[in-house]
Amino acid sequence: MTENTPTESEPQTAEAHETPSRRPAHLTILLYLSLFLLVATVSTILSYRLLSFGEETRVPQFVGRSERDAEAMAADRHIQIRVIATVYHPEIPVGFVSEQKISAGSEVKEGQVVPVIVSKGPSLTLIPDFSGKKLEEARFLAVEQGLEVARISYTRHDAVPEGDIAAQNPPPGARGSSFVKLLVSRGPYRTFVDVPDLFGMTQTRAKAELEERGLLLLYTGTGNTVARQTPRPGTRLQRGDSVEVHLLDRQ
Repeated sequence: MTENTPTESEPQTAEAHETPSRRPAHLTILLYLSLFLLVATVSTILSYRLLSFGEETRVPQFVGRSERDAEAMAADRHIQIRVIATVYHPEIPVGFVSEQKISAGSEVKEGQVVPVIVSKGPSLTLIPDFSGKKLEEARFLAVEQGLEVARISYTRHDAVPEGDIAAQNPPPGARGSSFVKLLVSRGPYRTFVDVPDLFGMTQTRAKAELEERGLLLLYTGTGNTVARQTPRPGTRLQRGDSVEVHLLDRQ
């Protein structure tokens, strides 16, 4: 009877199967480091979202409310008001909110600070007459009187020279306002007219014809009858332009 005697190669094969495979150390470290960075990034994002996106609320209407009432209304919405200025107002009484920098109905986060302006009541300053004054002169006068030039607008005006004040609001002599709005003239409307034929007319009649069209007469010569003119008849000029004629005695 023959016994099965293990060969020398068999133990080597068994020993090879019993040895566990091992992952390189640097790959393990890299894996743990990646997991750590991933967890840290997710935690940061979640923390930011929790801090940045709190409860929202709507801003109430503070204008026309007393400062105390406005503070109470703000507290009910978990927000605050901050008075940034006090100004004169012709209609809103002393101590009441005249303006808010975040409009009513806006959605804000709880804890938001809403800047407001509180009225000092109507001003006793007498509004001066700015009409006919140059803009810079009007600005200086307003500062002297403690007034704010709140708005400057421009318009064409046939009777008020360019750069002069054509109108104002409030009007001269009014009280109760800390500001004034000015309307500045840009000069007359730029309308065009045709130059008439002045040949043979007297100086007096030629002048009347031109003035009827808003044009001016310039002349040379010592006579009384138009002998020639510049520009020629039919030329289109702006109102306020001049026509030059040469005068000779009628023969």
